Amino acid sequence: MTDRNISFKNYSVERKHNGWIIKHGANKLESEEQYLIAVQEEPYLLKYLPKKYITFELCLAAVQKIGIVLKFVPEKLKTKEICYTAIKNSGYAFDYVPKKYRTYELYNIAERSCWRDIDNTLCIEGNETDILDRIINHIHTVRKKRN
Repeated sequence: MTDRNISFKNYSVERKHNGWIIKHGANKLESEEQYLIAVQEEPYLLKYLPKKYITFELCLAAVQKIGIVLKFVPEKLKTKEICYTAIKNSGYAFDYVPKKYRTYELYNIAERSCWRDIDNTLCIEGNETDILDRIINHIHTVRKKRN
């Protein structure tokens, strides 16, 4: 994989002077419907889509399959629904949730989603903001250990 060509199972991405070209086999994707199908099959393609094709429906489809691709959803499309869907799929998407949606309820969804090993002492005392800060620090610690 290089900066110019990226391969997925059924798709390839090529860097051109004016952006990325996404292909399915030898065919270039050119319609909203084709991009939606592609993202449903390969959610990480969201990172390379032309901005004019990135819609709420497309982003929702991507995070329904792989929550962590919330990081590629444009900020203006990060709605409460998209964020909650991403977190239900992957608690680690919490890092990419805008602060206005970061609630204790959302943290609890994330914990049930994938943080089975989270240290319970994170939530023993403190206000909601302190708890959320400790959760984010914990996520970074866990990621560093895994890398």
